[in-house]
Amino acid sequence: MTPNDFLQDGHAPFSSEIRSKMGEVRDKLRDLSEKRSTPDRQEQVRRYVANLENLIEQGEAENVERTANLTRAAGNPGNVERVEFPATRTAGTPDQETRSSALREVERHKVEGAAADRLERVIRSEPNPVHARYIKAVASDDYASAWRKTIRDRDRAVLELTNDERAAMIEVREAEEFRAMSIGTPSAGGFALPLDLDPSLILTNDGSINPLRAISRVESITQKSRSLVTTDGVTAAYGAEGSAVTEVTPTLAQPEVVTHRATAFVKASFELFQDWSGIQTELARVFADARDNLEADKFLTGTGADEPEGLLLTLPTSFANPDAVSEFIAMQNALGARYQPGASWLMNLAGINAAGQLVAAADTSDAPIIDGNGRLLRKPVNEASYMPDSNVVYGDFRQGFVIADRLGFSVELVPHVYDGSGNLMGQRGLLAVWRSGSLVINPDAFVLGGLGS
Repeated sequence: MTPNDFLQDGHAPFSSEIRSKMGEVRDKLRDLSEKRSTPDRQEQVRRYVANLENLIEQGEAENVERTANLTRAAGNPGNVERVEFPATRTAGTPDQETRSSALREVERHKVEGAAADRLERVIRSEPNPVHARYIKAVASDDYASAWRKTIRDRDRAVLELTNDERAAMIEVREAEEFRAMSIGTPSAGGFALPLDLDPSLILTNDGSINPLRAISRVESITQKSRSLVTTDGVTAAYGAEGSAVTEVTPTLAQPEVVTHRATAFVKASFELFQDWSGIQTELARVFADARDNLEADKFLTGTGADEPEGLLLTLPTSFANPDAVSEFIAMQNALGARYQPGASWLMNLAGINAAGQLVAAADTSDAPIIDGNGRLLRKPVNEASYMPDSNVVYGDFRQGFVIADRLGFSVELVPHVYDGSGNLMGQRGLLAVWRSGSLVINPDAFVLGGLGS
């Protein structure tokens, strides 16, 4: 494009089109000045016309100067006019935006520690961001307020929901359906809990009743089950220079941990539903306690039939009666060296108290085998309320035991609760539904004893 083309194309400060319009305004002002009856007004219009003519002349002069500069610059082929464009933001893909939004919600709700780590792993690692979309939806403030209104009074909520709240409810429902289509398993139904109430997301009270979550390998899965790969390892050896290398193929196993549906019925008074600030704290506590009490039992003793496969189900009893210091030492020594660095003890409080009374060679002058820091033979001790009195387990739980959670915890509202005689109890009920499972994936990582048997 030549400099003249540039000017004629309307890019100059005063293009021909602008000059034409300014000329029309000048002519109209002159006509008006002749029709004005007041001399002062005629003088005012004349000043306007004069100023406008000065602007036109100034613009013409600038055009001439700019044209000359452009002509000189165009004579040098190496000159390129620099044009500044406003900074633009490169948008990510829809999947990236969904993941980023979900991570921001986790941070905004101040989810911390192990819960934040596991949610971030799920959000970043799943190939299709089905759970990222779900977490983003249930973390919405509009959904939280819509959920509260719906739980308080399902019928009135239809009239009370704002457009934003209604849209948030639809977004959560679509996110649940998207999960079902993507992973091949249907949603649990009911109303998904907001993020700050969902124990499967925030892990409220983990470790208080059920220490297995704190010491075992916990997986958040996006399907009904997950297949894992384990191996006993291979044997390495040195060899002479140039000698043949013996091929060793490791033996692989593929255990599958399955999540099973669990339910709990939670009752709350009409007053708690009316005083929402109280029920929100109460619900977070009772949901977590209901889940932890059930899982604390089944993660240890579950049969694997429509419930988790418990830790004690497949472990062979190695020591029938470790009720002496030497027997605890023998039990500890029986565990393979591979698992010793991460090993710990698991027993109930009665077992811990019994072990704490033991001293070497029955000599009361010796120190108990549980030291002042609560460590038994230099290894941590974990209390499990649901561990049978006759059992004690020593091993590396992270290498040998897996707990699987399917993210998402939903509730069904029961408007009125009746007693056995058919009378209203002044309470409403919430039927909670979630999925979890457990499995021993490496029995060699444990030694099982029968304490006091």
